Amino acid sequence: WFDQYLDGYEAAYENLVSYDPSYPSPDYLRSVTYMGNVKFKGEMQEDTEGSVAMEKMLLENEDGVPLYVLLWGGCNTLARSLQAIEEDYNPEYNPDADPAEWERIYNKIPDEVVFYMILNQDNTYNNYIKKEWPDAKFVHNSGQFWSFAYQKSKTPAAYYHEVFGPQWSDT
Repeated sequence: WFDQYLDGYEAAYENLVSYDPSYPSPDYLRSVTYMGNVKFKGEMQEDTEGSVAMEKMLLENEDGVPLYVLLWGGCNTLARSLQAIEEDYNPEYNPDADPAEWERIYNKIPDEVVFYMILNQDNTYNNYIKKEWPDAKFVHNSGQFWSFAYQKSKTPAAYYHEVFGPQWSDT
């Protein structure tokens, strides 16, 4: 379904760049958009384009540079990425793995990556990530989310309602 949004973005692109040339091109957005684990709720058994791309981001993040990963709805694609990293680098799963490299990677992710999780819709955080990666930094947003999503007309103070409506975003 994401293709329809990129098609819409592409249709509006010329207008957007007339206001600000820094809008990314539709081709660029397509090149960094990947499908994650979506077969069923909590699925993390198979590598996907999304999990492989996330794994690469986590492993290749420049040392000392924070990486912020947004998780909207569920963590299963992240869980698959972390599990794949374990399978490749953890000597408990891979007897050919270098223990020192595993320790470096296992510490690098909690030291440099912050995961911002909206709700917890698929249990992979509780069932896998929290147990296997207990030091990973997670910001859990299961309350504030409602004020700018489904209950936006009820949750924030009345003086914010204008900025959550279509008239404001169309200006």
